[in-house]
Amino acid sequence: MRTILLVILILDAVILTSVVLLQAGTGGGLAAMGGGGTSTDSVLGGRQAVTFLTRTSWWCGGIFFILSITLAGMSTRGGGGTAFGTRRAGKSPCSDRTSATGSRGAG
Repeated sequence: MRTILLVILILDAVILTSVVLLQAGTGGGLAAMGGGGTSTDSVLGGRQAVTFLTRTSWWCGGIFFILSITLAGMSTRGGGGTAFGTRRAGKSPCSDRTSATGSRGAG
């Protein structure tokens, strides 16, 4: 389940990045290509494209937010799991290193 949500989150991030880059900013952006950068309302009805891109970016942003919160909650409640798998059971690397060098302060 966690892997499926992570794959959906990555796909959503790619779509969100593409949609944001295609939106016309104050300077025209990539959406003004082909129109000479003078107006986004000229060729192919640019106003509808901007509205569609704006809605798509809001939806993708909301989905990204919900999936991020869900995955964060799953990783903290999972009992030792991470977003990329499960942790190894056993001692931490720090406890192995301190036992090999001896106890500090005994001297």
